[in-house]
Amino acid sequence: MKILEWSEHFATGHAQTDSRHKQIVTACNTMISYWKAGETGKCAGAFRNCLTICQQHFDEENVLLASLTGREVKVHVKDHRHIMDRMRAMSLDCQKLCSGESCLSEIMHNVVSHILKHDLEIQQRYTP
Repeated sequence: MKILEWSEHFATGHAQTDSRHKQIVTACNTMISYWKAGETGKCAGAFRNCLTICQQHFDEENVLLASLTGREVKVHVKDHRHIMDRMRAMSLDCQKLCSGESCLSEIMHNVVSHILKHDLEIQQRYTP
């Protein structure tokens, strides 16, 4: 599994959101590094940290989205809930999570696809 590299193509132009996105990418990379080193306990701790950062990001973003209207906003907030529900379910078995590449791949997919699809879509639609 490869380390994620931050790209300015991920940037939304909103400083707080972009800062959180960078923190999430860093947290994912920390998990990958521990997983590659076979340090399951540290990987599980890094996953819990990633969950915390994602929840903070979604909470902050939901406040921003509350002032917007439209179907895509509702879908965006629903996606936040779906990602967190799935990640919390995976966190119940951190030993399994950090012993298999498929779980890490799912986390990376959820995080990256959310940033690239939903966050950038909202940014493009609502930024003058």
